[in-house]
Amino acid sequence: MIQLSKSVLQTRLRLDVLARDRINRDTLLILAGNVARQFVGLGSSILLARGLGPAGLGWFNVLGAIGNVGSTAADFGLVNAGVSRGAQVLRMDAARAPVTMRALLILKVALAGLIVIPALIFSDALARIILPTAYQTLWLQLVLVGILVRAFGGALSAILQAARAFKPLVVSQLASSFATLLLIAALYFVARLDVATALGIGIAAGVIGALLSLYWIAQSPRLPVISGMGVGGILHEMRVLLGFSKWLWVSAIFSILAVQIDIILLNQLVAPTLVGFYSLALNLAFAADIVQQSLFAVLLPTASSLHRGEYGKYIRDNLSRTVTLSLGLLALVPFAQPTIALLYGEDFLPAADIFAMMMGVVVFDLLTMPLILLVFPLQQPRALAVSDIARVATLFIGLWSLVPIGGLPGAVIAKFFSRVAGLGVVLFALRQATKIVPTWPRQFPM
Repeated sequence: MIQLSKSVLQTRLRLDVLARDRINRDTLLILAGNVARQFVGLGSSILLARGLGPAGLGWFNVLGAIGNVGSTAADFGLVNAGVSRGAQVLRMDAARAPVTMRALLILKVALAGLIVIPALIFSDALARIILPTAYQTLWLQLVLVGILVRAFGGALSAILQAARAFKPLVVSQLASSFATLLLIAALYFVARLDVATALGIGIAAGVIGALLSLYWIAQSPRLPVISGMGVGGILHEMRVLLGFSKWLWVSAIFSILAVQIDIILLNQLVAPTLVGFYSLALNLAFAADIVQQSLFAVLLPTASSLHRGEYGKYIRDNLSRTVTLSLGLLALVPFAQPTIALLYGEDFLPAADIFAMMMGVVVFDLLTMPLILLVFPLQQPRALAVSDIARVATLFIGLWSLVPIGGLPGAVIAKFFSRVAGLGVVLFALRQATKIVPTWPRQFPM
């Protein structure tokens, strides 16, 4: 009996080691893919800037912002909800996972269509309001089609992420990025690159990435999303997904405000030159934040499938991981000044100090992210929404209060306080939720 207990214990220890190794391996894979996409994207951005010129690039960025906001609105929080739900179903009853995946795919495309199709019908009137310039209707129509393509591709990516199929996910994303670069380069060298063709390239690259994701999913015996439609089960899964995703949707909308409101308000509080310094530091910090984004992609399905007794071990394991990654990020700070001087010129050197402060916010996000992910197994999506509302409110008040006194450092401090406020909301919700821990419905109607 004692020998059997030792054998069971040794087996569990080996499984724990394999799980930790898998998370580390998957994180490195996602991180490597994201870094590669950053370099490929840099090449695309250089060609776009040279091919479109300042005015054309400005319009392209405006249209990109419209597309990002539209994609967030059309997502309805379903991508993260689908990853969380899919990961739990794959662990509880893998045979029923395809029903969840089909429900996610149908729901994601259908809801995006409800937004995109009416907008396409009234695109001429909308374009006159949003884009009062030549060919504005075509530009807006291309943006709307891109939103629909991203909805389809986003659902497929969520399915791969839920199944922890990170290698196919990275390959599909890299293929889309390389396709973008190659198509931009081809049009640039034949002098046919303009705003409309650049938007068209985005659509084509999105289709390529989505088709590759669909191919990988079709090859997996666990994830057949085409055949065997069980209407009752699919409708049930749609209700579950929407019930969970609505608060994630609210959270995503406020997340956009939390990212952009400081730039908007600073434009009214300080000189344009100072806004430029802050914007550069913020963009560089976002580039460093790729580590947190990579770990988030790996840990979301892991955290979503946790049982209550596993929370403590999950937090301990990831604390050491995030501390190590944070030290690596902080090691980049001394190189900020020479790098900015080399790439952007000495006129932008004041951005180096702001970047150094901003890295404190990045590290705080990285250290607290595994804890925040516990809202998924505890089914507390409302906490994320309220957290982002708290972040936006704190940032708004902090900017108006601290920037007139402290300048740009005051803006970074306000950003940090907004993160602390958001974390406080999540911690309170987690404390309340651990008293009664709900679970996803375990019965799946046919």
